[in-house]
Amino acid sequence: MSNALIESEIPIDARRPRQVLVVEDDPAIRHAVSSTLILSGYEVVEADNGLAAMKLLSDRQFDVIVLDMMLPGLSGMDILRELRGSISTPIIAVTARSLLENRVEGLNLGADDYLVKPFDLDELLARIAALLRRSEGKITQTLEIGPIKIDRASKSVFLNNLLVPLSRTEFEVLMLLAREPGKVVPREVLEQAILSGETSENIDNLVDAFIWRIRKKLGKKTIVNRRREGFCLFV
Repeated sequence: MSNALIESEIPIDARRPRQVLVVEDDPAIRHAVSSTLILSGYEVVEADNGLAAMKLLSDRQFDVIVLDMMLPGLSGMDILRELRGSISTPIIAVTARSLLENRVEGLNLGADDYLVKPFDLDELLARIAALLRRSEGKITQTLEIGPIKIDRASKSVFLNNLLVPLSRTEFEVLMLLAREPGKVVPREVLEQAILSGETSENIDNLVDAFIWRIRKKLGKKTIVNRRREGFCLFV
């Protein structure tokens, strides 16, 4: 039997309220998010700018951070760069709809999830709950999704325990889809992963080509195309 570590869940201890740091400079949004979280049983601490957030994070630990990317002074991007080398707290990046590059850069810098303004508060609650289940489980280097097994350390992918050779870009695209199986990843996010900052007039064709190549290796029904939304992993 393989001794590879498998990602699993450990039930969340409901006796201790989970603590959420909400970093948002817009008072109306900050109040709405905090009120919703408090009514749902979370303990909430607020910060209206990046420097205040970093001071709080230096003094205490949180279970989840809801982080606006466009903060005055020290931005959300700056905070992500500072934090990812020191803490593993799950972070939800909040971005403006028009700033696609912020979403992509936030994920690349280590954000665990993102929401686009304006967002539904129930969706925020669902995403926080999902992050808590993942973070309070056993964090390992191996992810299993149906017959697919992904070794994040070696960047190896197996289908029914057989090694499937993927290129670097194919692996990065698959990992974006595997962050949360069944969740739609916008085509624009996949575009940025493929281009890595470069530009191309044929980007739509490139995305479709990489999806086709991954499907060919892992099964044509592995990745579902949600028209005008993006793609999701479905196994």
